[in-house]
Formats: sequence, structure tokens, C-alpha cells
Amino acid sequence: MIIAIEGPEKTGKSTFASALSYITGAKVRHWGPISPDDRVYKNMLMEDTASNKWVIWDRCWPSEHIYGSLLNRNRRLSNDPWLGEWLHGRALQTNGIKVVILPSNIEDLIYKRDITDLPVHPIVEAKRYAEYAELYDWDIHINNYDNDSIDAFVHAVLDKMNYIESRKEDDFGFKLSPPMYAGPIESKVVFVNRPSNVEFTPGGWMPFSNRYETLFARKLGNLALKCGWTSSYNQNLQLLQSKSVIACGDAALIYCSQMGVHKILAAPDITQLLKVYDEYSPEVEHIVNVIKSFCKGELENE
Repeated sequence: MIIAIEGPEKTGKSTFASALSYITGAKVRHWGPISPDDRVYKNMLMEDTASNKWVIWDRCWPSEHIYGSLLNRNRRLSNDPWLGEWLHGRALQTNGIKVVILPSNIEDLIYKRDITDLPVHPIVEAKRYAEYAELYDWDIHINNYDNDSIDAFVHAVLDKMNYIESRKEDDFGFKLSPPMYAGPIESKVVFVNRPSNVEFTPGGWMPFSNRYETLFARKLGNLALKCGWTSSYNQNLQLLQSKSVIACGDAALIYCSQMGVHKILAAPDITQLLKVYDEYSPEVEHIVNVIKSFCKGELENE
């Protein structure tokens, strides 16, 4: 299980990570600029989200986007933050915590900067992190650079850790974590597919991460990040009984019916659909619009 801490230079990320590590005993992974790109997160994500122990990540894919954009780095996330959240962030939605640290006063941030920090303007940098947090549902914690801020942060994270640990198994003792399930467990809408032999998008490993499925999810935009995603090979996933399910393909539809799901939207197998039709074809656009309408209607009732 992962606690990811993000934010501008000198906002206190390492201080907060150390304080939390001291209280919880969680180890800290420090990520700096990575090479060649964000796909290197995959193995550590697989290991840390599956673990029963908490791991604190000091920086990750939001920084690859923000600094890649501000510093003109040749990174695939520089102009594509959605991909980072799709390939990596969904794991933390299921089994983790995402926090952005921001300063209470930008002047404090400017005052603390020195030549060891990245050559970006602190105001622009802080604004980009705030926008990212709002767009992709990262929790925001304000740092006043005092002990009260650290205490408030630690208590807020501890409360969330306790909540996640209390619901990481369903009523049947079935552990809910990637790659079995990705996205928010609480979401009213869950997509179900039949696993294919198509290669994952580089860096992908969770359900619906092959190149066709990623392409389709991108057409749903941030709506895709508000839904759960799983596969029909995950037997006895009782969680689905209380959800509105989009069954992608006949095998997924049969599986969902057998699982006693009451509200099902039957959709084509996404991989097969995009093998036949161009992503901009009327056929694909129609299915995207139907699914968008279904998701919005169900999510508004949460």
C-alpha cells in the first residue's frame, strides 16, 4: 500500500514523509528525475500496492508531468498527465493515498529556494501542482512550516490509512488490490472485460491497460478515473453485486450475470471493437457516448 507525497520544491515533502515514517514505520522511496520515462514505476507499484505494509513515495508521476512540461523534458507524460493517472494512479485509488503538499504563503516558498532547486518559477510550479491535484483528485495539505502542520498531516493520513485497511477485503475475505481491481473501490460503476493477449501499453499492468483499452479509456477522459476496472478471470468478486457494471464482451456479460449483478450495460469487447473500427469512426463514437451517458447517470446518484 502506498502513500504518495507530491508538491513543489521546498514545500516540506521529505519532512512530512520522515514524520509519517517515524510514526508508522513505513519505509520511504525517494524518486528523482527518472529515465527513460515513467514506465519504470511499474515494478515498484506492483510490489508496493500488493504489500500489506505501507510504503511512502516521495515524488512520482505528477512531477514527471509538471517538470517535464516546465523544463521541456522529453518525457511522454510532459504533455499527457492523464496517461500517468491511468497507468499508475488507478493503483493508488484502490490501495493507496495521494497527497500534494502546498505552501500556505508563496513567499515562504520563494524564500526557501536555493541553487539546488530546479530552475522553475515557484509561483508557476505551485499553481501547476494545485491544478493537478484538483483535476486528478489528489488530497491537498497546506504547509505552514510549523509543527501543527506536520501533526495535522500525520493525523489526516493515519485516518485514511485506517479506513483503507478496514475495507481492503470484501465481506468474503477477498482482497481487493491491483492487478485484480483498479480505480476507486467505492465507485458505483465498474467495467469488466475478458483478458486478451494484446500487449499492455508500456508501463501498464492493471485491468484495461492494453493499447486498445487505453485508447478507449482516453476517449472517456477523466470520467474513466472515476470508475472501477476489473476482469472476468477474477472469480467470486462479490463486490460487483452492488455495482452498476459495464460488461465489455459476451464473456464478461455471462460472468456478470452469473455473479448476480442486477444492473448491467452490455458493451462490445473493447479490444475487438478497436481492431475492427477506427477510433474516430461513428461506431466507436456511438459506443463512447452511450457509455459516457450511463456512467454520468450512475455516478451522479452516488
